[in-house]
Amino acid sequence: MEQPLASNEITSNRIAKELNEWKAREQRFEKLFSPDILKDKAFLKEKLGFYEHLQNKYSRSNVPEEKMTLIILARQNDLLRKQVYPNLWMRLLQRVLAPFREKQAERQTTISSDRNLSDLKEAVAKAGFETDGSKLAQHIKQGQREFSLPLSYYISENQKMDINLSFAKDASGAYRFEKYQAALTDTNKPQESKKQIFASDDQISASQAQNLLSGRAIKIETFDINAGSKSKWIQLDFNDQDPSGNHKLKEFHKDYGFDLQKAVSQLGVKENLTAKDQQVLLDALSRGEKPQVTIMREGKEVNLSIEANPQYKTLNVYDEHQKKISIAQALSGPEKPALKITEPTPQVIEQKSKRNGQKVR
Repeated sequence: MEQPLASNEITSNRIAKELNEWKAREQRFEKLFSPDILKDKAFLKEKLGFYEHLQNKYSRSNVPEEKMTLIILARQNDLLRKQVYPNLWMRLLQRVLAPFREKQAERQTTISSDRNLSDLKEAVAKAGFETDGSKLAQHIKQGQREFSLPLSYYISENQKMDINLSFAKDASGAYRFEKYQAALTDTNKPQESKKQIFASDDQISASQAQNLLSGRAIKIETFDINAGSKSKWIQLDFNDQDPSGNHKLKEFHKDYGFDLQKAVSQLGVKENLTAKDQQVLLDALSRGEKPQVTIMREGKEVNLSIEANPQYKTLNVYDEHQKKISIAQALSGPEKPALKITEPTPQVIEQKSKRNGQKVR
């Protein structure tokens, strides 16, 4: 049986790449059924149609290696056509009908490609990324088995996010958004860059990935076919990695006992915020953000930043210099603190995202 083409041939010859994929497909069918399946007339018709499609698809190629491949492919087509259609008149009829079949196939391919492109753009946007549709379309047209698109944007003056979106063909031949690698780098300490690969099925958005890489915990919803929807907190463990280099996850389920609202109430939020503002704050903390709040102490405003700490069932509190302090230190003073949210609000978050300019390089 013919072996798949060598990898160096594939990279320089697009036709060879597609032929290699067909050979791999033949091998899979041979294992599933028997070697005789490759001689089945229905299978041979499918193979002939594929070969004819390749001939038409690359007929205008000026690449010497591909032009030579087309000459050999034409000869293979003639032999295969005689095998599928032994009758001369039937072969002539098939030659006449071939251009019409090819046009129909091209229309169907265009429709499928457009639908696939739309699905990919939607999946990437849902994850919180902006992509160049023309680059996605170009990769789909090239027909690679898999490809990636890089993104890069700043989230602050010294912090940069580098993203690599990965796409791959599924069993049907359509592309799907498979995963992305996110890397958070402090330009002042590039050697301390943190990175992680997230599968698209994990449904971790761009902002959530950023917060996880910043060391914060996020609250996510999961679905169990028996128990239904369940929530849990997750956080990257920077002291433990799997063999692929991904940081392992620390998980804190409902039974663990972390009550975010109770932790926030220790800062007097319940008494000093409206129900709506309190929910805005809880949502921000659940997303892994580090909102800034202002308390009144001894008649003066004191700015603090807070973040959820599910592992220790509390909040991490930082002063105006971003020095970590205890809740007791934050609350010290003769007057009872009156707390209000100063950031973020949904509008601020949205504007910040736009300023970051998440673009494809």
